[in-house]
Amino acid sequence: MQCVIYVNTSTLLDAQWPGTGTTAEDINAALDQVVAANPNSHILDWNSFTNAPGNAAAYLYQDAPYLGTDIHPNPDGQQQLANMELAAVQQDCPAGA
Repeated sequence: MQCVIYVNTSTLLDAQWPGTGTTAEDINAALDQVVAANPNSHILDWNSFTNAPGNAAAYLYQDAPYLGTDIHPNPDGQQQLANMELAAVQQDCPAGA
C-alpha cells in the first residue's frame, strides 16, 4: 500500500477575514478524517507552522506589502515547505511503504 502525505491549509486567512467562513478549517477537518481512516496517510502540519509566532511574516508575506497574500508562500516559504515535505516523506514513508 502507498504512503500519502497530505499538507493541511493555513487558517490565517480565515482568522484575518471574518465573515468569509471557515474554509481552511473545513479542509483541515476533512484531511484529518481521511488520515484517521487510512493508516498509511499522514498530515504535514503547515497550519501550525504558519501560525507559530513570526512564521507568517517570514514565510507568507512577500517583500513588497502589495504583493503579500497572507496565504501563498513566498520563495523562502516555498523552500521551507519543500524541506518539510521531504522530511515528512523520509520520516513517515519508509522505503517500500
